[in-house]
Amino acid sequence: MQSSKMSREHAEIMRSLQLRIKSIAVIHEMLLSSPDSSSISFASHVSGLTGYLRDMYQSAAEFEVDVPDVEFNIETAAPWAS
Repeated sequence: MQSSKMSREHAEIMRSLQLRIKSIAVIHEMLLSSPDSSSISFASHVSGLTGYLRDMYQSAAEFEVDVPDVEFNIETAAPWAS
């Protein structure tokens, strides 16, 4: 996508949409790769998203993620993607 031709506001909207789509994709990837496809690790999900954000913004920032490793069922985890 040619974000250089977009206004700053439109570029931020596109980044926001990209993040939402990636969030949905991360949940699907976790479900497909999990031996128990009925639950998702919250810590793994947050870690995956922070890594994606770092890559998306081309940052060298280091994140220290301190969230409990709690498993959630798919009905609870699905709203994380929205």
